[in-house]
Amino acid sequence: MLAEFANIAIAVNDIDAAIERYESAFGWSLEREVTTQVSLRIKTAILSADGLRIELISPLPGETVLRRFLDTRGEGFYRVAFRTEHCDEVLRRLDDHGVRHVELAADGGQRVVFTAPKSAHGLLVEYVEA
Repeated sequence: MLAEFANIAIAVNDIDAAIERYESAFGWSLEREVTTQVSLRIKTAILSADGLRIELISPLPGETVLRRFLDTRGEGFYRVAFRTEHCDEVLRRLDDHGVRHVELAADGGQRVVFTAPKSAHGLLVEYVEA
């Protein structure tokens, strides 16, 4: 297998308010406190809902892809993420099938690949190098 499920992401405007809402209304638990990923221009937190990992993501100030998404579509489901130890093979497979993508480096230095939603029937897929 090229990749294993990591989490789903929910785009939110106010990450602290979202954490409070999901903890109190749904009983989800905070698994990882809010962190800032400067290179990706986002704040993130991980919640757990009966073993399912849910990443809340909120844009840092300024014009970002995530800010445009929120302004256009509003808060909600944003993307599905997978971990992989075979980033080059994943990239090759995406290229072979005409799936457009962009590769970035996260603050920790690991490679992160995002597919273009129009190349994946509207779904943003993220691959993170394990």
